[in-house]
Amino acid sequence: MKFGNLGDYSFNRDASENGTPIDLGQGRVLFVRQAGGFNRRFDHLVATRAGERALFEISDPIEQRLEWDRLNIEVAAEALIAGWEGIEDADGQAVEFSVAAALELLSQHPRLAELVLSEAYKEENFRNAEECKSALRNGAVG
Repeated sequence: MKFGNLGDYSFNRDASENGTPIDLGQGRVLFVRQAGGFNRRFDHLVATRAGERALFEISDPIEQRLEWDRLNIEVAAEALIAGWEGIEDADGQAVEFSVAAALELLSQHPRLAELVLSEAYKEENFRNAEECKSALRNGAVG
């Protein structure tokens, strides 16, 4: 049986696994995987790294926040960014995607790390486009 009124809960596995494009403007695009859901690597890295660093035992709230920020940058680079287009170095040369390059990018530009995490948690970025269009037409998605 195929259900017809759940388009707003549909899932695009390809976008979740290979990343959905996040347009940064000026020809720059990050391909971001979904956080949680079927991205078990993301969940595993967050849990493992938080435990390794004993983040919940840090008593200074500022130091704890800084350590969480560092962890988020690492995990975003390793488990959320699937690739990119249009990212250049200071000399205007294209930078080939790698986890190491992503880690460097997010470390230098923490606002991008925040954007990646925010977009990775947005369910609408990972819905099946056709089913979502149908749900919109039927008034199921607001």
